[in-house]
Amino acid sequence: MRKARLQSSLYAWILLSSLRGLKLANPRRRVYFFDCESGEGVQWGDGITLIDAIPEKGAIGFAFKNTDQALAFFENGKLSLTSMKGIVHIGDWFVFLRGLFSAKGKLGAKGWENLSDEKLVEKSKVAFFSAICGLEGLARLDPFSKSLMEELPQGKLRIGLSGSEPFLTIAVRDGICVWGDQEVTPEDKSVDFLFKDAKSLWITVAGLGDNLAAVGRGTIQLRGYIPLADGFNHMLDRLQIFVKTG
Repeated sequence: MRKARLQSSLYAWILLSSLRGLKLANPRRRVYFFDCESGEGVQWGDGITLIDAIPEKGAIGFAFKNTDQALAFFENGKLSLTSMKGIVHIGDWFVFLRGLFSAKGKLGAKGWENLSDEKLVEKSKVAFFSAICGLEGLARLDPFSKSLMEELPQGKLRIGLSGSEPFLTIAVRDGICVWGDQEVTPEDKSVDFLFKDAKSLWITVAGLGDNLAAVGRGTIQLRGYIPLADGFNHMLDRLQIFVKTG
């Protein structure tokens, strides 16, 4: 049961962090997801925070009666209208739900085969961002994951396509991942993830393929400080234990 409860809070953390970071919604009041069975939840107010009670009147969000209902919503989109709270604030709910549907489209793996290379790269950037949000949430929710994050080497992960300059940088500092940190200092260790093409990039970030086999085939090239790449990949694999993609 502990895993399921962690999953429930982790999904909520990723979704609210993605909504906030990607500016997909900006409701005028606090929004939240709360699991009444576990007594745990996540709220977007002044930042993303963990909560142990349903917020006071004036907030909007979902109060799931149990963990199974929460996971059914996050993983399969099964919505229980009785879990929606604060629906008298129709305008704010509209903004919130529009953001949720937008996030579902951006983070979902279905239909990617018909997208252009440009769209796949943009979709991959969103997926990487949600993964960084997920690693932050995992470290907040799971002490063992936090200890693993703290053991990661410090440095820069640069991501791009073969034959071109990396278009995305992720910094690892003091046990956290910093999104889009382009500042490079001489003492920074770095590793480049170079993908054969946009399709290979998306398959990797969406967890649809075997990364180790892709490295062996040359579909993914690693260049630089390999221990940083190994540690980062290990944390992404751990995140996949709790989060369903696709």
